[in-house]
Amino acid sequence: MNSEIRDSTHPQGTVREPILADTPGVYQQRGGGAHTNEADQPFLAADSSFLVADPSWASRLADFDRRIFKKDAWPRSIWEHELLMEDRSYLVLPAEPEPLRSLPGVYAVAGMRFAQDCELLTLAVDPHMRRRGIARALVCQLIAQARQCGGERVFLEVRAHAYQVQALYASLGFAPLYVRRRYYSDDDALVMKCDLCTLEQSNLEQSNLDVGKPDVGTLSKAAHEM
Repeated sequence: MNSEIRDSTHPQGTVREPILADTPGVYQQRGGGAHTNEADQPFLAADSSFLVADPSWASRLADFDRRIFKKDAWPRSIWEHELLMEDRSYLVLPAEPEPLRSLPGVYAVAGMRFAQDCELLTLAVDPHMRRRGIARALVCQLIAQARQCGGERVFLEVRAHAYQVQALYASLGFAPLYVRRRYYSDDDALVMKCDLCTLEQSNLEQSNLDVGKPDVGTLSKAAHEM
């Protein structure tokens, strides 16, 4: 779900959006190693699968962000600032350390600012790991945290033509509000909202049961690339 979500309250005055997966079951080769059909390998989510990122992750998240979002990536300084903020949480799906490195890498990340009106700040999944339900699992966990923190609504922005990403959000209880014209350099933004007060717990539980199912899209720059 490359679902960019940026506004005046966000670093650099913008949010990010998720990147859509390529042809279903086929992942575009990025960097080394060939990767083909992996959509039949579901992600088995568990609370222990994700780590809460602290400032020690700033450099790795900046590198991941740059690889996924290129020129729209947040620099390390922004990540350092974000990871110090007490009103938000960033969840990471860690990857195995690369050769000659001791620290784990990043397969996926999602972040949310918690308040009465919460904001999904970023959502991104490595191209080789998309369509496994990882994005869905990340958003479900953040929504659960938002409810625990007393949040009543969650807002996000997504590219107006990112229909697959919008469908994923809709399946999680988000509804379209309005369009911000020319919000992105190459597209309008669709603002979506999830009303946590009316969101049925059964719907959230069902979404968690569906985490092994492929996401219809997986990139969101708050949407960030998922």
